[in-house]
Amino acid sequence: STASFILGFVVIPFWLFYILHDESEVKSGLLQAIPRQLRSDAACLARLIDDVLSAYIRGQLLLILFVGGLSTIALLIIGVPFAIVLGLIAGIFEALPYIGPILGAIPAVIVALLSDPVSAIWVAAAFFAIQQVENLILVPRISGESVKLHPAIVRVVLIMGNELAGLLGMLVAVPVTATIRDVFKYLYLRFQDDPLGPEDALASIRTGQEVQLGV
Repeated sequence: STASFILGFVVIPFWLFYILHDESEVKSGLLQAIPRQLRSDAACLARLIDDVLSAYIRGQLLLILFVGGLSTIALLIIGVPFAIVLGLIAGIFEALPYIGPILGAIPAVIVALLSDPVSAIWVAAAFFAIQQVENLILVPRISGESVKLHPAIVRVVLIMGNELAGLLGMLVAVPVTATIRDVFKYLYLRFQDDPLGPEDALASIRTGQEVQLGV
């Protein structure tokens, strides 16, 4: 198992290099497999989905930076050893909704407990405060604004994702919701009574132009 893991770990960079090197050929090949009359729409939809996923990932990275920075500052003020490393761990775990902050706080609390039991209490209190700021302000705002979803909708879809598929559902709930919204808008613009062309429909959604749904 160890040998297989190491081999797979070594192969991944080479695999990524060839995929990225031949990205245009791969895209062209996929488009060639689609009927000619649908290729423009397929290409625009792929770019639309890429926009949503890229924006969501940028939002998550910004969230990780915020939480990791706040955690590091709090640990430095309290005087916990390895504050920067522990703050980095807390930031990385931030990628996991709800459970991530708890997992990220555990190493910091353990290190603080081993060095000074009293400081462990302050660490736990600091992470609890950061988690409240994250849940009430950062996640709805940053995740919502990155994919142009209202914070209230973000909280609703996170709850729905948790109920439907647990942790995995929470991870994909926001980008999937934003993707469905934009794909629906694109299809509406393409098939309304006075349809827009593929590029015009894509540009309309990218610029944030409102799509009026008529009867």
